[in-house]
Parts: sequence; C-alpha cells; structure tokens
Amino acid sequence: VVPSIAIAFVTYEIVKDVLGVEMRISD
Repeated sequence: VVPSIAIAFVTYEIVKDVLGVEMRISD
C-alpha cells in the first residue's frame, strides 16, 4: 500500500513538470 503522502508528492511533481512545459511553450 502506497502512503497518500507519496501519491500526493508524485502527483505534485507531475503537475509541476506539466505546468513548467506549458510555461516554456507560452514564452
């Protein structure tokens, strides 16, 4: 069983990467 904290951390990392890519594209 994966702790919810680990899931939240991974989700945060993925969202951060996606937002970072979108910001670079908009520039």
